[in-house]
Amino acid sequence: MAPTTEPCTTPPWRVKNGPPVLQLAALSSPTPSWRNRGTSTSSSSSSTSSISSSPPRGTNSAAWASTNNWRSGSPPKASPPKAKGTPDFLDLAEGQILFLPAYGVPQNSILWNYTKGGSNPLGHPVVVVGKFKDAKGGEYVQFRNLTSFGGMSLEERKPEHLRHFFIPCESAEGSSSGQGVQTATLEAGSGALAKRSYVNLSPTSIYKIEYTYLEVFKGQPLLRFDTASTHYIKSRV
Repeated sequence: MAPTTEPCTTPPWRVKNGPPVLQLAALSSPTPSWRNRGTSTSSSSSSTSSISSSPPRGTNSAAWASTNNWRSGSPPKASPPKAKGTPDFLDLAEGQILFLPAYGVPQNSILWNYTKGGSNPLGHPVVVVGKFKDAKGGEYVQFRNLTSFGGMSLEERKPEHLRHFFIPCESAEGSSSGQGVQTATLEAGSGALAKRSYVNLSPTSIYKIEYTYLEVFKGQPLLRFDTASTHYIKSRV
């Protein structure tokens, strides 16, 4: 014979102290008003602080995109600034002596198209023999470089059959020990070369480069060869 099950009744002490547990679970307490206000404020703040994915009305879309490319994670591209102190491109004259630093010329520079088979022009003063602009307005310079041969003379550094490719320059140390040798003289009052130097006139040592990568040579923004010397250097191009 199966045992009988007594009906479950709520003990008197539970009735006295409140409704049964199941009834308490069924009761729902309303959300306090301060929580509603906080949630509303937070949502409003989040909405107003969101960044628009399209440019404001009246804004150039290309310019807006270039300055708001946070999605790509890369900064806007910018052209390198022209070195301080160099003449304005319009005023740049043939015969001007500038300096090409040993570092800072990027691999996409046109310079590297002209260095095959020639000497390394980096870290040397240069003489401007021409200038031009491309279709996009880019400013370029054609030049030959100067060298001091590390303090050695032309006779010490080069064999006789190559010496005619180098023209000595007027300098504080003198130009050349040879007699009757063509010398590149400087424009009076433009500045001075401290070391005995030579212009490299060899066929493989004429280069082109973006003007922005050239600098003033030893703080002398006016340093240049005179007209006759400039014409002679250009004639060997």
